[in-house]
This record gives sequence, structure tokens and C-alpha cells, in this order.
Amino acid sequence: MIPDKLYIPTTTLNFNNIMASESISPAGFYPVRGFGYKRFDKVKPNNLDKRIILYDKYPIFDINDIELENYPLVIMVTRQHIGEDIICEYKDGVFYAEETIYLNPFSTKIYFRNEDEKRRTFLKVEQSLNTKMVPIYQNDILVKTLNVNYFEWKNNDITDSAIDFSKHISKDRRINKLKGLLYAYLFGANRSLPPEVVASKKLVKKLQNLLSAIITNPDGYVNYKQEEELRILYRKINETFYQVEGLEKILQNRIKQKEEQYHCSNFAEILKKEDLYDTWYQKQNLKPSYRINPFNLSYSHKSSNKKDSEYNNNKSEETQKYFDAYFSELEKAIDKHLKSANTNVLDLPILQHCNRVEGIPSDKTGFQTKLFNEYCEEHWNSEEFLASRLDFATAGGKLFREELQDSWENSSSKSYINDLRKNLASHTPFTLNSVTNLTLQSFAVFCKKGEEDIDKLEDYLISNGIGDFRIAFSLWGIVFGFANMPKTLANDLFLSNDRTYKSDVYKYIFKQIHGIELEGEFESKEEKEVVVIPSQLNGDMNNNKPEAIATDNNIHNEDPSLELENKLRSLELKLVLLKDIKDKYEQHKYNISNLLFDDIGKIRGVGTKTLQKIKDALGHVDEDLKSTQLQSEPPLPLHQSTGLFLSDFDFLSSDNEFIVTVSHQNKDWKKDLKWFIESHKISHKDYNKYWKDKPTDNESIIKQFIFFKEEIYKSSEDLLRRFYFSNE
Repeated sequence: MIPDKLYIPTTTLNFNNIMASESISPAGFYPVRGFGYKRFDKVKPNNLDKRIILYDKYPIFDINDIELENYPLVIMVTRQHIGEDIICEYKDGVFYAEETIYLNPFSTKIYFRNEDEKRRTFLKVEQSLNTKMVPIYQNDILVKTLNVNYFEWKNNDITDSAIDFSKHISKDRRINKLKGLLYAYLFGANRSLPPEVVASKKLVKKLQNLLSAIITNPDGYVNYKQEEELRILYRKINETFYQVEGLEKILQNRIKQKEEQYHCSNFAEILKKEDLYDTWYQKQNLKPSYRINPFNLSYSHKSSNKKDSEYNNNKSEETQKYFDAYFSELEKAIDKHLKSANTNVLDLPILQHCNRVEGIPSDKTGFQTKLFNEYCEEHWNSEEFLASRLDFATAGGKLFREELQDSWENSSSKSYINDLRKNLASHTPFTLNSVTNLTLQSFAVFCKKGEEDIDKLEDYLISNGIGDFRIAFSLWGIVFGFANMPKTLANDLFLSNDRTYKSDVYKYIFKQIHGIELEGEFESKEEKEVVVIPSQLNGDMNNNKPEAIATDNNIHNEDPSLELENKLRSLELKLVLLKDIKDKYEQHKYNISNLLFDDIGKIRGVGTKTLQKIKDALGHVDEDLKSTQLQSEPPLPLHQSTGLFLSDFDFLSSDNEFIVTVSHQNKDWKKDLKWFIESHKISHKDYNKYWKDKPTDNESIIKQFIFFKEEIYKSSEDLLRRFYFSNE
């Protein structure tokens, strides 16, 4: 008999993999399945290629790996939420599965042995773009648990399977495509923009490109043509704010009222003929809430004197900061007019027998259904698409031709598809907006600009005035799949505070994909009083039941956010301000550090005095005071090293030996160190510019740092190697 709860032993090296695809497959699947991670690390209790080994009790085991941060991880799954006939019994509490097990946060638990191993694993989550499912599993990723039956794993004699698992691989590929479609359609619908906002963003992107070209010009000056283009763009952007805020509609209503009052049908025309329209218009006081100011081009001036290279470098850095702040303010002014609306789950695509698209409520013709089903076929994967966009467009063109039948020959669609194919084959001219059909336009956009970075697809849609992202995003989701979907896209839903909505969305998509009904709703983050699962690290083992062990992790079980609120209560902060501070605290994983206070200082309404009061309430000591203490007192270990350079800002910025070493080289060392560490995060604006696709192990990072700023920090190399390679 198969028990309701089963435990899968694995390693923390697979955590990002599992949270990207929300599944566990036999290790042999990963190198050949063609999506997501290509490797799944095996452990001794789960060491087969074609089978996943499961146990009816929690297996206690160790991993002896001195080179990697490689720790035991155990996944608990429930039989009722796994497809029928997937789990098979071997003997003596050992079970196996020969196909993928799909997880869900309503019945899955993920166990770490201790808080330190969990923390070290989560440090790597930040660097993984595709590890998107962590937020909705937040209550199911545990260090402790109640009443867990366990056993000390020693050995088992289960052998590997000899079956051909190609049919299971095909099933996984289809699920990855369909799941990618459903989520991408949802995200595309929720992120779609009204026409007037698209017009604003389109103009802003033109302005951004033009100003970028100007400030990076070695001459540092703007020519007459660029000046004229800037003048036109500033005017048009201001006009779009007029449209976005509905002022044109208000004006027309007032004109209509005057026409009724004076019994004339051409009130505005009369005023214009009498040269009174401008005067009357000024009296209406119809001004947008935001008006763009011209970019200060004096920031981009550069000296031609070679001796002034250092000045130019500093000037360039200042210009970039001003440039970023300028457009950040502009984007916020536009986004302020966006009305957040969650797409109803009943408007999402409907699947037939969990295997293909049956229909899309908004697609009355049924053509999108045919289009999506064509590319859900296994051979249309991302590698095939990127290798031959022309073949992809040709296959879609056949569907458009079949849809139009006899009217195809003389249709604009035929010319459009043929022009698209020629463009893809030999880069001939192609006008994207030569047709008004949204499906055709979206198809062409994806054929031309679809790639793994979906943000570029969204930018291209906006730059061409297309605000409905559903079709283009859906094609992306089908071709690139759910496993490759970035958390920057998924966070809009998964980090939402609307627990009912994201619960309904998740349950709907899970049922569509797997045919299994889930019950319940996502809960808010909780810290529960529980019992440590014993292991060799925690002390001696009992024979039957786990023993409650007092550790630093369970002596204090109060919610960290509540603890923060209690400390700040005396400051009588506004509720909205307190909420923002608590959000920052959670983002920093409840760690009171310089980085946390830097982020709190950016919250609107937190001035210098308020920030200092918050620091005092939380018992934080400023760095200047720490430096004074270091001069007069023996150095104290204010922060323990995490063992990872990229997560050690607090440790390095408080270590006396490191401070002395680097401060001799540069007075701005702390600013450099902070930027260096922060910019390695995928979410940082400079990540793609400097660190994308570069290794992040300590060896590589140390080399990057010592060569940073023309090797100014080379003197710290020996010290850093001692910090991070002390066991070698």
C-alpha cells in the first residue's frame, strides 16, 4: 500500500532547479529534455538515472562535499496530488517513480536540516533568474517540522529501470509548453497597456535612445538635427500626458456645454476666427499633473584634454546617474495613470484533456487556438525557433492561408506574411504596422524579436505602439516554456498581496495542466513553533521519535516582522510608512544591515532625522562610529562571514583588517564595495552591462574585485583569499 506522504531525498544544489520547473524528474531526464536546467545532482539515497526513489519516512543522510555548498534537502509530497499510477512500491518502505513528479504548494513541504544551510541556499536564489516559485512556497520551505517519522538511511538495493523514457520526456515537454502558455497569457493580459499609455511609453523610449546616443557621443555635443528631434519629443510627450489624464475629453465636454448654452454648433470655431480661443483655453486651467523638463545636456560635456580623463570618468558616472533618475521619474509619472486590473481566470485559455488548447474566450474566430496548438508540438522548441525563425514564420503563414482560404490570394495578410518571411531570410524592409490585425502583428513581433529575454519582446511591442501583449507573450511561453520563465515576469503575480487572486490563478492553471483539483488558499508568511528534525549535526538519534532540541533557531519563535513593529512602536510612524519598512525588512531576510537602511532611506517620507530614529530604535550603530570604536578598542567580530564574497558586505565593511587594507587605497572603498556586490544581482541596472554570464564563485569574484578600478584593490588579494579559501 502506498502511504499518503512520501519523502524524496536530494541536495540543496537542486533547489533552484526545482523552484524553476516546480517539479522533480529522474536525473537522466535533464540532459535530454531540452528545457530548464540540464543537470540534476544525485545523492546516495536517490542515485538512479531513470527512477526517483521515495521513502515512507524522512531519510536522515549526510553529503560529504568539501568543495561545494552541498547539503541534504528532503521534499515531502502527497500521493493524492500526484498523477495516477506514477508511484510504484519496491519493498520495506521504499518506492519509486519513473516519470516526473509535479509539485504544488498546497501539499508539498521542502525541508532543510538547519537555518544556516537554508540561508546559504537562499543566497544563491537571488542570483538565479528562473527561480520564480519561491514566493508561493514560502510557508512550505521549512527547517523544522512537527511529528515527522524518520529513519537513518544506510543503503538500499533498488536497481535502475531499463525502460525507454522518451514518452515521459515528450509529456514533460508538452506540460512545460502548456504551463508556459497559460502563465504567459495571464502575465501578458495583466501587463497590457491602454493606447494612450503605450503612446507615452513609445515616445519615452525614443527619447531615451536619442539622449543615450547624445551623452555617449565622444564629442559630447548635440547637433541641430538632434536638437530639433528633442524639441518635438518633449512636446509630444507633454501632449500624451494631456491625453492620458483625460483632459481632452474634459475640454470637449466644456465646449459642448457652451454650444448648448449659446445655441451654436461651432463654439470653438467662432473663438478661433476671433482669435479668442487661446485666451478662453487658458482660463480653463486644464494642465496635466506632470510636465517633462528638458534633459540637462551640460551633464554630457566632456573635456578634450587627455589629462582630464579622470574628470571625464567621474562626469560619465554622474551623467548616468542623472540619466537613470530622469527616466525613472518619467516612467513613474506615466505608470501613475495605469489602472491595475487582474485578468479573470475564466478569461484564460482552456485546455482539452490537459493536452492541448481547446479555446480562448477572447478569440471568437478560434484562430489563436489553432496557432497556439501548432507551436505546442514538440519539435517547436526554443533551439529550433532561434535557429530558424523563417521556418517558424512559414508554418504560421500556412495557418493564416488556411484560415482565409479563397480570399488569401488577394489579401493584405498574404503580402504581410511574405514580406515578413523575406525580412527574416534576407533582412529586406518590413513594415510591422502595415496591417491592423493584432494577431498578425503579434505573430510578426515574436518572429522578429522573440528571444529568451522576454523584456526585449515587451520593449519591441511598446516601441511599435502595441499595448496588447497577450498573443506575443503566449507564443513566448509556448516556445521558451515555463521552466525558462524569469522571476522578473512572474513576481507581479507571485509577490502580490492579493492572496485570493493568486490562489485562484494557481489552482486554475494546475487543474488545467494536471486535471487535479486543489483546495485552500495561500497563507501569509508565518513562523511556526516546531521541532528540529534530528541528524548527526544535531546530536544523538533516538530510535523512534524526534526529540525536541533547544537551538538558537527555536528559542525565539516570534514573527520577525512583529518584532520589528514592536521596536518601532515608540516612533508612532504612519501605517503606510511602517508597512514599507516591514516590506524592506522582509526583502533583506530580516537582517539589520547597512544595505537595509540604505533601502529604507529611499522610502518616500523617510528623511535623515526619521532614518536616524529608526536606526536608534533598532539598535544600529553607524559606520563612522564603528570606525572610531575600531581606533580605540580591540576589533570585535560585528558580523560573521557567510563564506560568500557576494553576500559579505556587512562582514567586510566591519572587519578591521579589511578596512585598513582597502582604505589606504581608496577613501570611497565602501561605496565601491557596495556597488560591486549589489551590481552582481540580476535585478540591478548594471548587471547586464558588467556581469551577465560571468561566474560568481569566490575565486572569480575575487579576481573581478582586485582588477576593479584599474587594480586599485590588488593589495587585498591575499587577505580575501585567506578569508574565503582558509581550508585549502
